[in-house]
Order: sequence, then C-alpha cells, then structure tokens
Amino acid sequence: MGGFQVIVSKTDYIPTKKIVEVLGEIKVKDYKDLGEGESMQRLIRKAKTIGADAIINFSCRRGEILWYDLIDIYTGLAVITEDVIPIKQVLNTNFCWNCGISIEKDQRYCRNCFAKLI
Repeated sequence: MGGFQVIVSKTDYIPTKKIVEVLGEIKVKDYKDLGEGESMQRLIRKAKTIGADAIINFSCRRGEILWYDLIDIYTGLAVITEDVIPIKQVLNTNFCWNCGISIEKDQRYCRNCFAKLI
C-alpha cells in the first residue's frame, strides 16, 4: 500500500498545507481492545485506501454497548492536501511557521495570523 505517510490532526487544518479535496469521514470501531496503536493503524490504512494523505478532525470516543462491554470509536475526515509554503520557508526563522509571511527578528507573535513564534 504505498510508502507515503498520512498526517493526522485533531484540528480542522494542518499548518503549511492546503486542503484540496475532502474524501469523507472514516471510522474504525474497536470491540476487541486492540490498543490505540493498532486502531490508529487501521484508520490510517483506511485513509490510504481511498487516496487520502491526511486525516483532520481526528477523535477517539469510548462508549458502552452493554454494561460489560466497551467500544472505542476512532473517527476523522480523510482529505487530500498540498503544500502551501515551501519547507525551506518553514525552516527559515524569517518566516511564520503557520502562514509563511516574513517576520521581524524579535517578534513573538505573527502580525498576520497571530501564531506564537518560536
């Protein structure tokens, strides 16, 4: 199944990326207590299968089926993204990591998007 990685975000955006296409919601139900790692891998495999390179709005909920049985539900929105800001700009401290605009040397917050600067 290809060697590319899938980015997983709990928010509805990914810094330095633009969402090009929303492929739909994906969901994995875990009845067997496989553990978070295995369930996450199943969610990522599902995203790769439909052609996504990122999952946004990721969440994990635990619910009861019966009084003695628990279920974990992992959900997210599968999307296709593209780079908005070249990685050279992100690594260069003269640019904001979030929006990519030029910043002054001693700025603590970006004047454009108000992101905290490192």
